[in-house]
Formats: sequence, C-alpha cells, structure tokens
Amino acid sequence: MSTYENSLADHWIAKKDETEIYKLIDSKTKPAPEDSVQTRKEKECMRREVEIFKQNLKTVVNDKPGSYHIKRLCYEDLPELLKISGFSFLDVLKYFSRDPDGAYVEPKWATDTEAVMCSYCDILSPDRQEKVLEMVRRILAPSFQSKEFERMSPLVRLTKANSLRNNSAAETIRQSMDLGVKKIYIRRYHPTGYNAVNLSLISYFAINFDASLHWLLGLDNTHTVLAASGKTEEIMDLFCFLPEDRKQMLCLAVQTAMQKGGII
Repeated sequence: MSTYENSLADHWIAKKDETEIYKLIDSKTKPAPEDSVQTRKEKECMRREVEIFKQNLKTVVNDKPGSYHIKRLCYEDLPELLKISGFSFLDVLKYFSRDPDGAYVEPKWATDTEAVMCSYCDILSPDRQEKVLEMVRRILAPSFQSKEFERMSPLVRLTKANSLRNNSAAETIRQSMDLGVKKIYIRRYHPTGYNAVNLSLISYFAINFDASLHWLLGLDNTHTVLAASGKTEEIMDLFCFLPEDRKQMLCLAVQTAMQKGGII
C-alpha cells in the first residue's frame, strides 16, 4: 500500500460534492408553506440531527479550547449522514452522477447480465444466496477477494482491481486516458482531495470499468445501492469481476435452478 494511502484513515469527498450533498439535504429539510405541523416537526428534527452531525466533524486544533476546524466530509461518513437525512445511496448517486463533461450518467449495472443476475439473487432465499456467493468465490481468482481492498479509497481499489483483471497497469492508464480521467488517475494517491474519485464520477467509473457501485463505495452488506438486499450486493461485488462468459454461465445456472426448484 502507498505511504500516502496508509496515512489516511478516511477518504475525502470532493469539496464541490460535499457542498452539493448538504444542499440536497437542505432542500429536503427546508420548511415549505404547504407542510403540515407534523411534517414541519419532522423536518426540524432532521435539521437538528444534521447540525449535530456537522458539529461532530469539528476537530480541536492543538488541544486548545475554542480552536477547531471542520473535518472534510468523507466517504466513511456517508452512511451515518444518509441515515439521518433519509436518503439512500442510490438517491444521492441519481442526483450527482455525471461524466467528465457534465452529462448525466444513470447509476446502473455495467452489463445486462449483471442486471439479470442481481434480479435473480434478490428473490432467492438467504441460504440460496449464500450458495451462489460460494460459487462465485470458487470461480473468481483469490486476488479479487483480498482484504487489502477494504483499506483503499474508491479510485485506488478500482485501478488495482482493473490492473489485476487486465494483468496490466498500462492498460488501466490507457483506459483512463480514453475516458478522460487520466489526471484523476495520476493523482489517486494525493493526500489532499484526490485520494478518492469525485462522488459525481462514481457511476461513470463503475460502468466503464465494470465494477459494482456497492463495492466501489466500500460498503458492507448492511447497505445497498442497486440491489434490494445486502447479501445480493455482496454477491454482485465479486460477480462483476468475472469474465463475461463465466457471468453468463453462472447466471444461467441460477435461472435453471430457480425454474426447476432445485438446490443451487
């Protein structure tokens, strides 16, 4: 792991994206003339909780009372903030997602096979989901299942996985050039703002590098993005790294088992 990366416990969200997140939350909690008394109370409660959240981001400078700075919002802070505000990760991505030119990008699976597999897994029982996860793990190379990824920022984990997939770091550089994100790729270890890809580009990266949004955001199975259950997200995190022919083979196996009512 890079010295830069190892020195960072959290991964900053771009300042612009941070501002937009608070703007989105403010729009939801701002009182409106047509609000009922109950709605106004709920919004006020939510605004107080958000302010408390912000206060907790304060960091004392040199242990001096009254001397502090506000810590930048990090990816690691998002689950708590979204829980308070009532937004889902998908809500936020739908609001933010853009390509480098500013055009809207729909948060979705990179391939139709992945979308179908996700829909199948969401309707499986928990024990069957576990069996599917075991199958994916057996097929997928161990290097993609390394715990090392958990300590990485979204961009670093993506480029590491992509280099493993292509067996070439040079190919990842070429792709970053083609996608117009070479400058971001080059500064992926920078400690002041570029240690994580901009939140607005997360969907763009996930689709073009064929990775799970859930995995790219570093979420556990208590959170969801495109799937209905955390276990499905856990399956899809690894499924997306399979070669397309293996994806289709496994997807067909799950479909056949569902139709025949057999055990996967």
